[in-house]
Amino acid sequence: MKQLVFSLLCFLSISADAANRYINSAASGSSTGVDWTNAWPNWSSIKWASINPGDTIYVAGGVYSGQLTIGRSGTASSLITIERVRSTDAAATAAAGWNPSFDSQVVQNAPRGNTGIYINQSIGSFVTIDGRRDAGWRINISDASSGVEIDQAAASNVTLRYIQVNGPGMIVESGDVRGFNLTPKTGRMSNLTVSHCEVLNGCDAAMYLTRADNAVIEYCSFHGQDSKNPAQFHTNVIYCGVITNSTFRYNRLYDIQVEGLFFNDPDNKNIRIYRNLFYQGSVPKNSGRALQFTNSGNTNILVYNNTFVDLPVGIQLGRPGSYTACEFKNNIVFGCSLNLGPGWVSDYNLFSGPTSEPHSIRNAPNPFRNSASFDYHLKPGSPAIDKGLALGPPYDVDPDGNARIPGRGGSIGAY
Repeated sequence: MKQLVFSLLCFLSISADAANRYINSAASGSSTGVDWTNAWPNWSSIKWASINPGDTIYVAGGVYSGQLTIGRSGTASSLITIERVRSTDAAATAAAGWNPSFDSQVVQNAPRGNTGIYINQSIGSFVTIDGRRDAGWRINISDASSGVEIDQAAASNVTLRYIQVNGPGMIVESGDVRGFNLTPKTGRMSNLTVSHCEVLNGCDAAMYLTRADNAVIEYCSFHGQDSKNPAQFHTNVIYCGVITNSTFRYNRLYDIQVEGLFFNDPDNKNIRIYRNLFYQGSVPKNSGRALQFTNSGNTNILVYNNTFVDLPVGIQLGRPGSYTACEFKNNIVFGCSLNLGPGWVSDYNLFSGPTSEPHSIRNAPNPFRNSASFDYHLKPGSPAIDKGLALGPPYDVDPDGNARIPGRGGSIGAY
C-alpha cells in the first residue's frame, strides 16, 4: 500500500508540473506562450527555458516561416510534445483566446539551405512532434533543404507523426534535398518512430536513416522522389546506413526512379520488412527497384508479406556480400524480378513468372482488385488467398488492420 501511495504521489507531482504552451502565427499579445491571446507567434519566439519535461506545446493552424529548432529534451517518464491543436483538446480549447479556426493545417516554409524541424546535438530526445491527422503538419522545402533533420550527436526516443514534406519538384539540386534527414554524425539514434508521414514532389530522398537502433517506420507514403541531376544527387526513396533491430511496415513506396528501400552499408542486423507496398505507379518503367542490399554482414533480415509490382529491376538481395539467417516469404512479386544471394531462404511467394521454389506459386494471373488504379488488395478468388505460410504475430495483421483467420494459412502479399 505504501508503494502504491508513493507511486500515485509521484504521478500527481509529474502531472502538476506539466504545463501547456501555445504557438499561433496570428497572435499579437505579450508573446509569453501561456495562452492563445499571448501565444508565441513564431518558432524563434519560443522560450525554451520555460519548457520542462511533460509539457505540451500546441500549434495553431497557419503559415510559419523559418526553422523550428528543438531546444529542450524530455525524459523517459515525461515527454515533451509539440502538436497541432485539435478542437477535441479540452485544455487547449479552454485557454484564453481559443478560436475553432486554429484546428487547421500547420504549414511551414523552409527556405533554401534550411531545415523545417531541426534536432541538433542530442537536444530533442524524448520528444514527440505530431500533426495528428494526414498532412496535419506540412513542411514545404526547397533546394538544399530538408523537412526534418537529426544532426550532429544522435537523439533518442523521437516520434514524428502525421508530417507531410512537400518537395520543390523536379529541379537541378545544388545540395541534398531530403524529406527526413536522420543522419547523426556521432552516437546512434535509438527508439525512433516515423509514423503516418508523407514525402512527395521531388527530393533526392524521402528519407536518409543512419546509425539507428530500434527504429520503426510505419504507415508512411513516400513517392515521386527525383531530381534533374540524379547522377550527382542519387535518387533513393529510403537510404539506410547500418540499422539494427528495426522495422519497416505498412508503408507505400511508389513512383520509384532508382532505389526504393536501399541498404548500401554493411552489418545491418535484425531488420523486419513486412506488409509494405512497392510499385511503379505512374512513372514510366525505368531502372527502379523496390528493395536492395548491396553489402556484407547482414543478419536476420526478414522480408515477409510485401507486394512488389511492375518494378523492372525488382528485388536485389545479396549481391555482393555475405548474409546469414535471411528470409523472403509470403511476398507477391508481380512484373518484377527477384535476385537472391547465399544466406537467403525464399519460399511461399507468388510470382507472375517462373520459380523453382517448392511452395511458391508460379506464372500466376493478376491477383489484384484493380491494378489500373493501383489498388493492390486481393480480389475475390485471388490465387494468393490463404496460400502463404502462417507466420504469427506481428506479421499476421495487414495495413487495414485485418488479421489472419486462425487455423488458416496466411495470404500472400501485403493485404
